[in-house]
Amino acid sequence: MAQSTTRSTYKFIQRLDQQRASQLLGNNDVYEDFQFPNGDSHQQQIELSDPEEDEVMEALRILLLTGIHNHGITQHVQDSNDENVGRRIAKESDDDDVHTMKDAGTFDPRLAGCGPLGHAIRNALILFKKGTISSSELLELAKSDLKYNVHDKRNRNIQLKEDSAFWMRFAFGERWAEKKSRIAATSPFGHLPNWDLQSIIVKANDDLRQEAFMMQLIQLCQEVWSDAGLELWLQPYTIVSTGKSTGAIETVKNALSLDALKKRDGKSGVRLLEHFVRMCKYATDPAAALNTCRSNFVRSLAAYSLICYLFQVKDRHNGNILIDTAGHCIHIDFGFIFGIAPGGAFSLESGIPFKLTEEMIEVMGGIGSPMFSEFVVLFCCGFLSLQKHAETFLTLIEITFKSVGSSMPCFEHMEDCKSVIDTTRQLFRTDLCSDGNSSNKNCQLSTVRHALDLIRTSMASYGTSQYDYFQYMSQGIAA
Repeated sequence: MAQSTTRSTYKFIQRLDQQRASQLLGNNDVYEDFQFPNGDSHQQQIELSDPEEDEVMEALRILLLTGIHNHGITQHVQDSNDENVGRRIAKESDDDDVHTMKDAGTFDPRLAGCGPLGHAIRNALILFKKGTISSSELLELAKSDLKYNVHDKRNRNIQLKEDSAFWMRFAFGERWAEKKSRIAATSPFGHLPNWDLQSIIVKANDDLRQEAFMMQLIQLCQEVWSDAGLELWLQPYTIVSTGKSTGAIETVKNALSLDALKKRDGKSGVRLLEHFVRMCKYATDPAAALNTCRSNFVRSLAAYSLICYLFQVKDRHNGNILIDTAGHCIHIDFGFIFGIAPGGAFSLESGIPFKLTEEMIEVMGGIGSPMFSEFVVLFCCGFLSLQKHAETFLTLIEITFKSVGSSMPCFEHMEDCKSVIDTTRQLFRTDLCSDGNSSNKNCQLSTVRHALDLIRTSMASYGTSQYDYFQYMSQGIAA
């Protein structure tokens, strides 16, 4: 409670109207009592920052990179510390002093590689660090300054690259922090200390109780893996069922479906690895950024593969799988679970434990690569940890079944609770532990062999490719 109160108080202190912030930007006195951290304190600054601030700094980083790219400076990462480049940018910025020639990473390591900061943006960043202006004001002022530079008469002859606006924003459009700041700037209530913005989908003629139940199971899996110290990654989101046919779903921020990504630049056949490579092209260290994205993909893919197998999640076309700006794979839409699937008994996904396509394996570096090995290890370890808590999951399923009966679609085909419990217990393979002790070495070895069989069965499954093709022909969803 104290932490929440402190954060609210801090946000209240941050709030200032745009006019005052603009006045402060022109005041050089802001430097007198403020020092940017350096050296070892960089790490301490990152550790103390909260996710909301990280999101703001990432949005600012993309804005800065977009500005540099639009000014025709394509080698900003390699040349950001070069004195000639620094002087070149400084010359474009009227009264900027020698501080402008320092890379933005000098002021905040999360902005490393963005090149020198302009006078106005540097002042705004200092005021934000001091808590004088809010994150919304910081981003709006940065956008205004960059927009001015683009339209400045000295820059009118610069040829903008056609794909910069798309790829510099990582193909995802505005980041959530940027969108939030834009709406706050135009809202008559945006200056209020308790103003906030949430993104939700309001659903009608749809029973969300099953979705909410599935999210409870996902959250429980996340807790099990966290307690086990496993680096498996899931993205739970809020689902509120307000009735049998209405409700609201929290949207996943900074993410797009595989279908949307494949269609976004108007090309066909864009592969996932190609998207990752282009997404990381403008990072401070493209190779390191790509490696991080691929690692995030592996951790999340292993986690959701287990979710899809144990709870029989179907309808896994590319419209129901998201990729976020960090490379994580996120599954949504849980309308088909516990044995029900599009097509019923004739489902193309029948017999497929989870979706693992050639494209996904390519991102991991192919079979035999270190990342594919990491995927296998995470999948097996995640299975073992969930197997130890099988009875907890079965109890939650039983309680839900008895409370809602057959009113949820996933239970309609079940005559009694015993059938769904027995089927799910079989998927957890508790029978491999004959003595009932999942910590037994023989039990663990048997479980690992079973997990490896699941991966082999899922790899480049014919049913998976056929289902993607069916969705492409019937719904236009990119395969």
